Amino acid sequence: MNLHPGDKTAFVVGNGALRHWKGASVNATATFQCGRLKRRSLRPARSGGATHLSSQESGATNTVREQGQLTSAPGKTQSLSAFDRRSWELAHGDMNEEDSYVLDLPDLPHDLVGTLYRNGPSKFTIGSRRMLHPWEGDGAVAAFTLRGDGTVWFRNRFVRTEGYLKERRAGYQLYRGTFATPLPGGIVTNAFRLEQKNLANTNVIYHANQLLALYEGGLPYELRPDTLETKGVFRLGGTLTGPMPMFTAHPHVDPLRRGRLVGFSSRMHLNGLRIRFLEFASENWKLCSERTVDIDGFGFFHDFMITQRYYILLQAPLRFHPLPFVLGLKCPGECITWEGDRMPTRLLLIPRDDPGAPVREVLSETCTAFHFVNAYDDDDDDAVVLDACRMDRLFLGETRRHRNGLSRTQRVVEAVDFGTQVPKCSLWRCRIPTRSGSGTQRATWREVNTTHVDFPVVNPSRLTQPYRYVYMGASALGTEPGPLKNIIKVDADTGQTLATWQPPSVYEFAGEPVFAPRLIEPDKESAEDDGYILSVVSDGLHRSTYLVILDASDLKLVCKVPLRTFLPMGLHGTWTAQVFQPQPKRRTVQDLFESKNWNEVDSSLPLFRF
Repeated sequence: MNLHPGDKTAFVVGNGALRHWKGASVNATATFQCGRLKRRSLRPARSGGATHLSSQESGATNTVREQGQLTSAPGKTQSLSAFDRRSWELAHGDMNEEDSYVLDLPDLPHDLVGTLYRNGPSKFTIGSRRMLHPWEGDGAVAAFTLRGDGTVWFRNRFVRTEGYLKERRAGYQLYRGTFATPLPGGIVTNAFRLEQKNLANTNVIYHANQLLALYEGGLPYELRPDTLETKGVFRLGGTLTGPMPMFTAHPHVDPLRRGRLVGFSSRMHLNGLRIRFLEFASENWKLCSERTVDIDGFGFFHDFMITQRYYILLQAPLRFHPLPFVLGLKCPGECITWEGDRMPTRLLLIPRDDPGAPVREVLSETCTAFHFVNAYDDDDDDAVVLDACRMDRLFLGETRRHRNGLSRTQRVVEAVDFGTQVPKCSLWRCRIPTRSGSGTQRATWREVNTTHVDFPVVNPSRLTQPYRYVYMGASALGTEPGPLKNIIKVDADTGQTLATWQPPSVYEFAGEPVFAPRLIEPDKESAEDDGYILSVVSDGLHRSTYLVILDASDLKLVCKVPLRTFLPMGLHGTWTAQVFQPQPKRRTVQDLFESKNWNEVDSSLPLFRF
C-alpha cells in the first residue's frame, strides 16, 4: 500500500467506526498497520490519457491496486472502503499556488464540452494563526475548460474579498471565525466584535454570462469567467440592498421556466426571519418574480428546494443564543443548539405564483438536512415529493481544546469522532400533503438508501420533475458515518445502489459529483443518465489532485486529469456549456501591490523616525 514513510496510521476496512488512529486501537472489522513505504507518484500513461497510480515499496508486503479493490500478495481481496485518516485531515489544508495551464490528454471524451467550476475553503493559515473549522477557510475557485479537442485549460485563484485583502495586508487574523476560531486574546479582543468575514467559499454559479462566488453570510462576488480575477461584490442587478444583505449559497435553476435562477435572501429580526425569494431571467438579472415572508423562530437554511408551485424550507428544531457571541465567549455557530426534544421540525411550503397565498406549515418527525436532492408536485396525490440527505440531528463540528494532555487546540477535522459525534446522513423521501382540510397535517418520511451520503446531484434538466437517478458522495465506511470518499448512483424510486466508483488509493477522497450532459445534436432527446460525472479528487498526504471523469450511466472510469496543483477538499461546483479561450497566466497590478506590500506604510520607514 502507498503510505507515508515511517507512518503508523490506522485505516479502516468494512463497516465500523474509526475511534483512534496513529497506531492506536480501531473499532472496525479489519485494520492495517503501515510500515516504511515510499511515496506514491502520479504518472500519466504514455498515450497521455488516463492516469495510472504506481508505487515502490520497501516493506515486506507487496500490494497491487486495482480499481475498486485492494489486492495483497497472498491473493486476498478487500473491498476498497479503506481510508487514511491523516490524508483526509491534510486534504483540508492550504492551497499554496495559483496556476493557469493547458493539459493535453487525447483520451478526453470529445462530446464533453464546457467548463467545470468548483469553489471551496482553501486558505486556513493567516500569519501564525490557523483556522480551526473546515468551513472557515477563504474561498478559491478552480476552473476546468474542456473544448472537445483533447485539451483541458486549468486555472485556480483565490477570491479577493474585502476581508481576504485586509488580512493579507495585516498578516494576522482580523475577524472572528463563524464556527470555531475566535480572535487571539480571549474576551478582551472578541467581545462586541460582531463583523463576520465574507469567505466566498461555498458555491460558484455561472448565470447570465457572469460568474459568482457564493457565501450565504454575505453578498456574491463576481469573477471573470475566463481568468477568475475578482471584479467585486455583485448585488444581483441592484436587487440586494440594505446594511447586511446576503444571498443563499444554493440557488436553483428552473428548467421548465426557461432557466430562471431561483434563490433567496434572509435577514434576522426580533421574532424570527424575513425571507425574500427572488427569481431572475436566464439572459440577464431582470427580476421576474419575488415574494417576502416572515417566519417565526430561528432558521438555519443552508439549502432549499423548489417545485413548480412552491418554495420549500425545512425549519429544524434549532435555537440561537446570541449573548455568548456578543460577549466574545463563542463563535456564532457554537451558539446554535439542537432542541429536538422540545421543538418540532416544520416543512414550509411558500406558493411561488400567488404572493397573497398563505404559507403552508406541515409538521414532520424530528430531523434536519444540509442538502436537498430534488422536489416535484404530485397532483394525483395532492402532495409534494421532497428528496433529501436527511439527518436526525445537526452537527456543526467541535474542536478539542487543551484536553487529554494536548498542548494546542485541535482542528475539527483532527478532533472529530465519526462513530460517536457525526450523525447518520442518508437518502430519504418525504411526502408533504397539500390537500386543504381540518386538523394538523404531517409529512411522512421513508429511507430510500442506507448508505451514509451527502452532496447529492441530479441531471439539472430533471429539477422540479419526477426523476430516477441521483449521484452522491458516499462514506468510506458504507452505511456508517465516515469521510466522503466514493461516488454512488442510486435509483431514487427503488433505493437500489446502481453503481459505485471508488478512488484506487486509500489516500484519495472524491469531492462533490457534478453532472455534465453529453454534447448531442440539437433537438435530439437524451436519456436522464446520458452524460458524465465530474469530481475533483484530493490526496492530502501527498498533496496531489486530479479531476476524474466518469460515465454517468454506470460510473465507469472514462479519464483522469492529473494536475500540477494541489486543491484542498472543496464544497460545491457547477457545469456550464460555455467554453473560454486559454489566457496566459499574468499578474495584475493588484497582485503586484499585494506581493510587494506597496500599499502599506509602517513605522519602520525613515519618514516616521523621530
